[in-house]
Amino acid sequence: MAKVAVENNPGASNAAKPPEVTPEALRIYYERLFPSRDFCRWLSYREDGPGGKASTDKGGSFLFRREFSFTLPGDIYCRYLSFHGQHDFRKALLDRVPDKIDIGAVFNIPPTNYQQFGLTGGSGGGFQPQQRELVFDIDMDDYDEVRNCCTGSNVCKLCWTFIACAVRILNKALRDDFGFKHIMFVFSGRRGVHCWVCDEVARKLSNEQRSAVAEYLQLLNGGRCKYIRSSTQQRHPHVRRGIEVCRKYLEIPECGLLEGQKLLEAPASESDAKNLTQKIVNAAIPATDPVGRAEAKSFLSSKRSSKEVWRWVTSRCANPIVLDEVALEMAYPRLDINVSKQMNHLLKAPFCIHPKTGRVCVPIIDVEKPESFNPLSVPTVAELIEELAARKGDSGGDSEKQTTRLSKWVLGMGEEGVSPRGGGVRVEISRARKL
Repeated sequence: MAKVAVENNPGASNAAKPPEVTPEALRIYYERLFPSRDFCRWLSYREDGPGGKASTDKGGSFLFRREFSFTLPGDIYCRYLSFHGQHDFRKALLDRVPDKIDIGAVFNIPPTNYQQFGLTGGSGGGFQPQQRELVFDIDMDDYDEVRNCCTGSNVCKLCWTFIACAVRILNKALRDDFGFKHIMFVFSGRRGVHCWVCDEVARKLSNEQRSAVAEYLQLLNGGRCKYIRSSTQQRHPHVRRGIEVCRKYLEIPECGLLEGQKLLEAPASESDAKNLTQKIVNAAIPATDPVGRAEAKSFLSSKRSSKEVWRWVTSRCANPIVLDEVALEMAYPRLDINVSKQMNHLLKAPFCIHPKTGRVCVPIIDVEKPESFNPLSVPTVAELIEELAARKGDSGGDSEKQTTRLSKWVLGMGEEGVSPRGGGVRVEISRARKL
Protein backbone atom coordinates (compact mmCIF):
# COMPACT_ATOMS: atom_id res chain seq x y z
CA MET A 1 0.00 0.00 0.00
CA ALA A 2 1.30 3.43 -0.93
CA LYS A 3 2.26 5.44 2.13
CA VAL A 4 1.25 9.02 2.88
CA ALA A 5 3.05 10.91 5.62
CA VAL A 6 0.86 12.05 8.49
CA GLU A 7 2.02 15.49 9.61
CA ASN A 8 1.35 17.41 12.82
CA ASN A 9 0.53 14.27 14.70
CA PRO A 10 -1.65 15.36 17.64
CA GLY A 11 -0.77 12.30 19.68
CA ALA A 12 2.98 12.32 20.01
CA SER A 13 4.48 8.87 19.69
CA ASN A 14 5.79 6.82 22.57
CA ALA A 15 9.13 6.69 20.77
CA ALA A 16 10.46 9.87 22.36
CA LYS A 17 12.80 9.60 25.35
CA PRO A 18 11.81 6.27 26.88
CA PRO A 19 12.41 6.38 30.63
CA GLU A 20 14.93 4.07 32.20
CA VAL A 21 13.38 1.31 34.31
CA THR A 22 15.85 0.60 37.10
CA PRO A 23 15.82 -2.28 39.60
CA GLU A 24 15.44 0.30 42.36
CA ALA A 25 12.32 1.74 40.71
CA LEU A 26 10.85 -1.73 40.21
CA ARG A 27 11.50 -2.66 43.83
CA ILE A 28 9.63 0.43 45.05
CA TYR A 29 6.79 -0.32 42.65
CA TYR A 30 6.46 -3.95 43.75
CA GLU A 31 6.69 -3.02 47.42
CA ARG A 32 4.35 -0.05 47.50
CA LEU A 33 2.09 -0.09 44.44
CA PHE A 34 1.75 -3.51 42.80
CA PRO A 35 -1.74 -4.88 43.72
CA SER A 36 -0.53 -8.30 44.91
CA ARG A 37 -3.65 -9.12 46.93
CA ASP A 38 -6.16 -8.42 44.17
CA PHE A 39 -3.85 -9.92 41.57
CA CYS A 40 -3.68 -13.24 43.43
CA ARG A 41 -7.39 -13.13 44.22
CA TRP A 42 -8.16 -12.80 40.52
CA LEU A 43 -5.92 -15.70 39.52
CA SER A 44 -7.27 -18.00 42.25
CA TYR A 45 -10.90 -17.07 41.46
CA ARG A 46 -11.93 -16.91 45.12
CA GLU A 47 -11.83 -14.74 48.21
CA ASP A 48 -8.52 -14.54 50.07
CA GLY A 49 -8.39 -15.86 53.58
CA PRO A 50 -6.44 -14.46 56.55
CA GLY A 51 -2.86 -13.56 55.78
CA GLY A 52 -3.43 -13.30 52.04
CA LYS A 53 -3.79 -17.03 51.44
CA ALA A 54 -6.88 -18.72 50.13
CA SER A 55 -9.12 -19.73 53.00
CA THR A 56 -9.08 -23.48 52.25
CA ASP A 57 -6.45 -25.98 51.20
CA LYS A 58 -8.41 -26.60 48.02
CA GLY A 59 -8.38 -22.92 47.04
CA GLY A 60 -4.75 -22.54 48.00
CA SER A 61 -3.90 -25.48 45.81
CA PHE A 62 -5.59 -23.78 42.85
CA LEU A 63 -3.26 -20.77 42.97
CA PHE A 64 -0.29 -22.98 43.86
CA ARG A 65 -0.90 -24.97 40.66
CA ARG A 66 -0.80 -21.81 38.53
CA GLU A 67 2.39 -21.33 36.49
CA PHE A 68 4.21 -18.02 36.60
CA SER A 69 7.42 -17.00 34.91
CA PHE A 70 9.82 -14.20 35.81
CA THR A 71 12.20 -12.49 33.41
CA LEU A 72 15.12 -11.26 35.51
CA PRO A 73 17.77 -8.66 34.63
CA GLY A 74 20.07 -9.97 31.93
CA ASP A 75 17.16 -11.73 30.13
CA ILE A 76 17.26 -14.64 32.59
CA TYR A 77 13.98 -16.49 32.05
CA CYS A 78 12.58 -18.50 34.95
CA ARG A 79 9.59 -20.74 34.19
CA TYR A 80 7.49 -23.15 36.26
CA LEU A 81 7.26 -20.89 39.30
CA SER A 82 4.33 -21.23 41.69
CA PHE A 83 3.23 -19.53 44.90
CA HIS A 84 1.12 -20.54 47.88
CA GLY A 85 -0.62 -17.18 48.18
CA GLN A 86 -0.35 -13.43 48.14
CA HIS A 87 2.48 -13.16 50.69
CA ASP A 88 4.54 -15.87 49.00
CA PHE A 89 4.09 -14.14 45.64
CA ARG A 90 4.89 -10.68 47.02
CA LYS A 91 8.01 -11.98 48.76
CA ALA A 92 9.24 -13.42 45.45
CA LEU A 93 8.65 -10.06 43.74
CA LEU A 94 10.74 -8.23 46.33
CA ASP A 95 13.46 -10.89 46.47
CA ARG A 96 13.91 -11.26 42.71
CA VAL A 97 12.58 -7.94 41.31
CA PRO A 98 11.60 -9.33 37.88
CA ASP A 99 11.65 -7.15 34.79
CA LYS A 100 8.53 -8.97 33.58
CA ILE A 101 5.92 -11.39 34.92
CA ASP A 102 4.09 -13.87 32.71
CA ILE A 103 1.03 -15.93 33.62
CA GLY A 104 0.45 -19.50 32.46
CA ALA A 105 -2.03 -22.29 33.03
CA VAL A 106 -3.29 -24.03 36.15
CA PHE A 107 -1.79 -27.53 36.09
CA ASN A 108 -2.71 -30.80 37.77
CA ILE A 109 0.35 -30.44 40.05
CA PRO A 110 2.34 -27.41 41.22
CA PRO A 111 4.61 -26.33 38.33
CA THR A 112 7.64 -26.32 40.61
CA ASN A 113 7.28 -30.13 40.77
CA TYR A 114 7.01 -30.72 37.02
CA GLN A 115 10.33 -32.57 36.76
CA GLN A 116 9.03 -35.32 39.03
CA PHE A 117 6.28 -36.16 36.54
CA GLY A 118 7.70 -35.20 33.14
CA LEU A 119 6.29 -32.68 30.71
CA THR A 120 4.36 -35.14 28.56
CA GLY A 121 3.72 -38.23 30.63
CA GLY A 122 4.88 -40.39 33.47
CA SER A 123 3.37 -41.44 36.76
CA GLY A 124 0.16 -39.77 37.85
CA GLY A 125 -0.74 -38.81 34.27
CA GLY A 126 2.18 -36.47 33.74
CA PHE A 127 2.30 -32.68 33.98
CA GLN A 128 -0.86 -31.42 32.26
CA PRO A 129 -2.63 -28.03 32.06
CA GLN A 130 -6.19 -28.10 33.37
CA GLN A 131 -7.35 -24.49 33.13
CA ARG A 132 -6.20 -21.30 31.51
CA GLU A 133 -7.95 -18.08 30.50
CA LEU A 134 -8.75 -17.79 26.81
CA VAL A 135 -6.39 -15.06 25.63
CA PHE A 136 -5.90 -12.92 22.54
CA ASP A 137 -2.95 -10.72 21.54
CA ILE A 138 -3.12 -7.73 19.19
CA ASP A 139 0.12 -5.97 18.26
CA MET A 140 0.19 -2.55 16.64
CA ASP A 141 3.13 -3.38 14.38
CA ASP A 142 0.85 -5.83 12.53
CA TYR A 143 -0.98 -2.74 11.24
CA ASP A 144 2.06 -1.21 9.54
CA GLU A 145 0.58 -1.99 6.12
CA VAL A 146 -2.34 0.37 6.75
CA ARG A 147 -1.11 2.94 9.28
CA ASN A 148 0.83 6.01 8.22
CA CYS A 149 1.46 7.83 11.49
CA CYS A 150 3.91 5.41 13.15
CA THR A 151 5.79 2.19 12.40
CA GLY A 152 6.98 -0.82 14.33
CA SER A 153 6.67 -0.58 18.10
CA ASN A 154 5.75 3.11 18.15
CA VAL A 155 2.18 4.08 19.04
CA CYS A 156 0.32 7.39 19.11
CA LYS A 157 -3.28 8.41 19.77
CA LEU A 158 -4.04 8.32 16.04
CA CYS A 159 -3.08 4.71 15.45
CA TRP A 160 -4.62 3.65 18.78
CA THR A 161 -7.93 3.87 16.88
CA PHE A 162 -6.99 0.57 15.21
CA ILE A 163 -6.76 -1.03 18.67
CA ALA A 164 -9.99 0.62 19.79
CA CYS A 165 -11.78 -0.90 16.80
CA ALA A 166 -10.30 -4.32 17.63
CA VAL A 167 -11.42 -4.08 21.27
CA ARG A 168 -14.96 -3.17 20.22
CA ILE A 169 -15.21 -6.05 17.73
CA LEU A 170 -13.68 -8.70 20.00
CA ASN A 171 -15.68 -7.68 23.04
CA LYS A 172 -18.96 -7.80 21.12
CA ALA A 173 -18.20 -11.15 19.48
CA LEU A 174 -17.01 -12.84 22.66
CA ARG A 175 -20.07 -11.69 24.58
CA ASP A 176 -22.80 -12.02 21.96
CA ASP A 177 -21.60 -15.01 19.94
CA PHE A 178 -20.06 -17.11 22.73
CA GLY A 179 -21.85 -15.83 25.82
CA PHE A 180 -18.69 -14.94 27.77
CA LYS A 181 -19.16 -12.33 30.50
CA HIS A 182 -15.88 -11.90 32.36
CA ILE A 183 -13.51 -10.23 29.93
CA MET A 184 -10.55 -7.93 30.51
CA PHE A 185 -8.61 -5.97 27.90
CA VAL A 186 -5.15 -4.90 29.09
CA PHE A 187 -2.85 -2.33 27.50
CA SER A 188 0.47 -4.09 26.92
CA GLY A 189 2.44 -1.04 28.04
CA ARG A 190 3.76 -0.22 24.61
CA ARG A 191 2.12 -1.19 21.34
CA GLY A 192 -0.90 -3.39 21.78
CA VAL A 193 -3.55 -5.03 23.89
CA HIS A 194 -4.13 -8.42 25.51
CA CYS A 195 -7.59 -9.86 26.01
CA TRP A 196 -8.31 -12.22 28.93
CA VAL A 197 -11.56 -14.21 28.92
CA CYS A 198 -11.99 -15.45 32.47
CA ASP A 199 -15.31 -17.33 32.51
CA GLU A 200 -14.99 -20.82 33.96
CA VAL A 201 -16.19 -22.39 30.71
CA ALA A 202 -13.55 -20.41 28.78
CA ARG A 203 -10.77 -21.45 31.18
CA LYS A 204 -11.64 -25.11 30.64
CA LEU A 205 -11.67 -25.05 26.82
CA SER A 206 -9.45 -27.64 25.14
CA ASN A 207 -6.74 -26.60 22.70
CA GLU A 208 -8.99 -27.68 19.82
CA GLN A 209 -11.85 -25.56 21.12
CA ARG A 210 -9.58 -22.56 21.62
CA SER A 211 -8.36 -22.94 18.05
CA ALA A 212 -11.95 -23.03 16.80
CA VAL A 213 -12.81 -19.78 18.62
CA ALA A 214 -9.66 -18.09 17.32
CA GLU A 215 -10.27 -19.20 13.73
CA TYR A 216 -13.87 -18.00 13.96
CA LEU A 217 -12.69 -14.52 14.94
CA GLN A 218 -9.94 -14.28 12.34
CA LEU A 219 -11.37 -12.76 9.17
CA LEU A 220 -8.01 -11.57 7.83
CA ASN A 221 -5.07 -13.62 6.66
CA GLY A 222 -1.95 -11.63 5.91
CA GLY A 223 -4.02 -8.45 5.93
CA ARG A 224 -6.44 -9.78 3.31
CA CYS A 225 -10.02 -10.96 3.78
CA LYS A 226 -10.31 -14.72 3.96
CA TYR A 227 -14.08 -15.01 4.29
CA ILE A 228 -16.05 -16.21 1.26
CA ARG A 229 -17.78 -13.40 -0.52
CA SER A 230 -21.56 -13.60 -0.51
CA SER A 231 -24.55 -11.33 -0.82
CA THR A 232 -25.17 -9.05 2.14
CA GLN A 233 -28.23 -11.13 3.07
CA GLN A 234 -26.20 -14.34 3.34
CA ARG A 235 -23.37 -12.99 5.47
CA HIS A 236 -22.66 -14.41 8.88
CA PRO A 237 -23.76 -12.04 11.68
CA HIS A 238 -20.15 -11.73 12.89
CA VAL A 239 -19.03 -10.60 9.43
CA ARG A 240 -21.89 -8.09 9.18
CA ARG A 241 -21.09 -6.74 12.65
CA GLY A 242 -17.39 -6.50 11.85
CA ILE A 243 -18.12 -4.49 8.71
CA GLU A 244 -20.42 -2.12 10.61
CA VAL A 245 -17.85 -1.48 13.34
CA CYS A 246 -14.97 -1.05 10.87
CA ARG A 247 -16.98 1.44 8.82
CA LYS A 248 -17.81 3.35 11.98
CA TYR A 249 -14.16 3.62 12.98
CA LEU A 250 -13.17 4.71 9.51
CA GLU A 251 -15.27 7.85 9.89
CA ILE A 252 -15.58 8.32 13.66
CA PRO A 253 -15.26 12.05 14.58
CA GLU A 254 -11.85 13.36 15.70
CA CYS A 255 -9.96 10.04 15.52
CA GLY A 256 -11.39 8.30 12.43
CA LEU A 257 -8.96 6.11 10.52
CA LEU A 258 -9.68 7.61 7.11
CA GLU A 259 -8.63 11.11 8.16
CA GLY A 260 -6.19 10.18 10.90
CA GLN A 261 -4.21 7.79 8.70
CA LYS A 262 -4.90 9.50 5.34
CA LEU A 263 -5.67 6.03 4.04
CA LEU A 264 -7.02 7.16 0.66
CA GLU A 265 -4.82 10.16 -0.08
CA ALA A 266 -2.22 8.24 -2.07
CA PRO A 267 -2.91 8.91 -5.77
CA ALA A 268 -4.75 6.10 -7.53
CA SER A 269 -2.34 3.86 -9.43
CA GLU A 270 -3.41 1.09 -11.79
CA SER A 271 0.10 -0.41 -11.58
CA ASP A 272 -0.04 -0.81 -7.78
CA ALA A 273 -2.18 -3.81 -6.85
CA LYS A 274 -2.14 -2.79 -3.16
CA ASN A 275 -3.28 0.77 -3.79
CA LEU A 276 -6.47 1.14 -1.75
CA THR A 277 -7.63 4.23 -3.63
CA GLN A 278 -7.42 2.39 -6.93
CA LYS A 279 -9.05 -0.70 -5.44
CA ILE A 280 -12.15 1.09 -4.26
CA VAL A 281 -12.40 3.06 -7.51
CA ASN A 282 -12.34 -0.23 -9.40
CA ALA A 283 -15.00 -1.57 -7.03
CA ALA A 284 -17.21 1.46 -7.46
CA ILE A 285 -17.00 1.79 -11.23
CA PRO A 286 -16.68 -1.28 -13.48
CA ALA A 287 -14.25 -1.31 -16.40
CA THR A 288 -17.26 -1.47 -18.71
CA ASP A 289 -18.09 2.12 -17.72
CA PRO A 290 -15.32 4.23 -19.31
CA VAL A 291 -17.27 7.44 -18.71
CA GLY A 292 -17.46 6.68 -14.99
CA ARG A 293 -13.76 5.82 -14.87
CA ALA A 294 -12.94 9.13 -16.56
CA GLU A 295 -15.12 10.95 -14.02
CA ALA A 296 -13.30 9.19 -11.19
CA LYS A 297 -9.91 10.11 -12.64
CA SER A 298 -11.00 13.73 -12.90
CA PHE A 299 -12.32 13.71 -9.32
CA LEU A 300 -9.12 12.24 -7.94
CA SER A 301 -6.88 14.57 -9.94
CA SER A 302 -7.57 17.28 -7.35
CA LYS A 303 -6.31 16.81 -3.81
CA ARG A 304 -9.04 15.16 -1.81
CA SER A 305 -9.28 14.06 1.78
CA SER A 306 -9.66 10.37 2.51
CA LYS A 307 -13.19 10.93 3.80
CA GLU A 308 -14.14 12.76 0.60
CA VAL A 309 -12.77 9.92 -1.54
CA TRP A 310 -14.55 7.27 0.55
CA ARG A 311 -17.91 9.04 0.44
CA TRP A 312 -17.65 9.79 -3.28
CA VAL A 313 -16.80 6.21 -4.13
CA THR A 314 -19.44 4.81 -1.76
CA SER A 315 -22.15 6.90 -3.42
CA ARG A 316 -21.23 5.50 -6.83
CA CYS A 317 -20.33 1.96 -5.86
CA ALA A 318 -21.51 -0.80 -8.19
CA ASN A 319 -20.13 -3.58 -5.97
CA PRO A 320 -20.67 -2.87 -2.22
CA ILE A 321 -19.29 -6.28 -1.26
CA VAL A 322 -15.79 -5.26 -2.35
CA LEU A 323 -16.07 -1.99 -0.43
CA ASP A 324 -17.00 -3.97 2.66
CA GLU A 325 -13.91 -6.09 2.07
CA VAL A 326 -11.77 -2.98 1.90
CA ALA A 327 -13.26 -1.72 5.18
CA LEU A 328 -12.33 -5.00 6.86
CA GLU A 329 -8.83 -4.95 5.41
CA MET A 330 -8.28 -1.42 6.70
CA ALA A 331 -9.70 -1.79 10.21
CA TYR A 332 -10.50 -5.37 11.29
CA PRO A 333 -8.37 -6.80 14.15
CA ARG A 334 -5.05 -8.38 13.21
CA LEU A 335 -5.01 -11.35 15.59
CA ASP A 336 -1.98 -13.45 16.48
CA ILE A 337 -4.16 -16.54 16.88
CA ASN A 338 -1.25 -18.83 17.79
CA VAL A 339 -1.29 -17.12 21.20
CA SER A 340 -4.90 -18.22 21.66
CA LYS A 341 -4.68 -21.86 20.58
CA GLN A 342 -2.59 -23.45 23.33
CA MET A 343 -3.66 -23.71 26.95
CA ASN A 344 -0.07 -23.60 28.23
CA HIS A 345 0.88 -20.37 26.43
CA LEU A 346 2.21 -17.71 28.81
CA LEU A 347 1.14 -14.07 28.55
CA LYS A 348 2.43 -10.92 30.21
CA ALA A 349 0.63 -10.14 33.46
CA PRO A 350 -1.51 -7.05 34.03
CA PHE A 351 0.20 -4.35 36.11
CA CYS A 352 3.67 -5.28 34.85
CA ILE A 353 6.01 -2.45 33.92
CA HIS A 354 6.99 -2.48 30.26
CA PRO A 355 10.80 -2.43 30.18
CA LYS A 356 10.99 -0.28 27.03
CA THR A 357 8.48 2.43 27.91
CA GLY A 358 8.27 2.21 31.70
CA ARG A 359 4.46 2.28 31.44
CA VAL A 360 2.17 0.11 33.53
CA CYS A 361 0.14 -2.59 31.77
CA VAL A 362 -3.28 -1.39 32.90
CA PRO A 363 -6.79 -2.65 32.10
CA ILE A 364 -8.91 -0.70 29.64
CA ILE A 365 -11.80 0.13 31.92
CA ASP A 366 -14.43 1.43 29.49
CA VAL A 367 -14.66 -1.01 26.59
CA GLU A 368 -17.80 0.74 25.37
CA LYS A 369 -15.54 3.68 24.43
CA PRO A 370 -12.10 2.15 23.89
CA GLU A 371 -11.09 5.07 21.69
CA SER A 372 -11.19 7.28 24.82
CA PHE A 373 -8.24 5.33 26.27
CA ASN A 374 -4.98 7.17 25.68
CA PRO A 375 -1.93 4.89 25.88
CA LEU A 376 0.34 7.90 26.22
CA SER A 377 -1.43 9.05 29.39
CA VAL A 378 -0.78 5.77 31.22
CA PRO A 379 1.67 6.53 34.03
CA THR A 380 5.25 5.34 33.97
CA VAL A 381 6.89 3.79 37.00
CA ALA A 382 9.10 6.89 37.33
CA GLU A 383 6.04 9.16 37.43
CA LEU A 384 4.36 6.98 40.05
CA ILE A 385 7.44 7.06 42.26
CA GLU A 386 7.50 10.85 41.96
CA GLU A 387 3.87 10.91 43.10
CA LEU A 388 4.78 8.73 46.08
CA ALA A 389 7.68 10.98 46.97
CA ALA A 390 5.41 14.03 46.86
CA ARG A 391 2.92 12.62 49.35
CA LYS A 392 3.36 12.92 53.10
CA GLY A 393 2.87 10.27 55.76
CA ASP A 394 3.78 6.65 56.19
CA SER A 395 4.52 4.50 53.19
CA GLY A 396 2.81 1.28 52.22
CA GLY A 397 -0.74 -0.02 52.45
CA ASP A 398 -3.86 0.33 50.35
CA SER A 399 -4.27 4.01 51.22
CA GLU A 400 -0.97 4.74 49.51
CA LYS A 401 -2.08 3.01 46.31
CA GLN A 402 -5.08 5.34 46.22
CA THR A 403 -2.90 8.45 46.15
CA THR A 404 -1.39 7.85 42.71
CA ARG A 405 -2.83 7.89 39.21
CA LEU A 406 -2.67 4.09 39.22
CA SER A 407 -5.55 3.95 41.70
CA LYS A 408 -8.42 4.00 39.18
CA TRP A 409 -7.11 0.77 37.63
CA VAL A 410 -6.07 -0.91 40.87
CA LEU A 411 -9.40 -0.29 42.57
CA GLY A 412 -11.10 -2.17 39.78
CA MET A 413 -9.32 -5.37 40.76
CA GLY A 414 -11.12 -5.61 44.11
CA GLU A 415 -13.70 -8.03 45.39
CA GLU A 416 -16.35 -7.10 42.86
CA GLY A 417 -14.09 -7.56 39.84
CA VAL A 418 -13.00 -4.93 37.34
CA SER A 419 -15.20 -2.20 35.93
CA PRO A 420 -18.91 -1.82 36.61
CA ARG A 421 -19.28 -1.20 32.87
CA GLY A 422 -18.16 -4.72 32.12
CA GLY A 423 -14.91 -3.57 30.60
CA GLY A 424 -12.55 -5.53 32.78
CA VAL A 425 -12.28 -8.78 34.63
CA ARG A 426 -15.59 -9.14 36.38
CA VAL A 427 -14.05 -12.17 37.97
CA GLU A 428 -16.33 -14.89 39.24
CA ILE A 429 -15.14 -14.62 42.79
CA SER A 430 -18.37 -15.75 44.42
CA ARG A 431 -18.77 -18.69 42.04
CA ALA A 432 -15.10 -19.56 42.38
CA ARG A 433 -15.60 -20.72 45.95
CA LYS A 434 -16.57 -24.04 44.36
CA LEU A 435 -12.97 -24.50 43.24
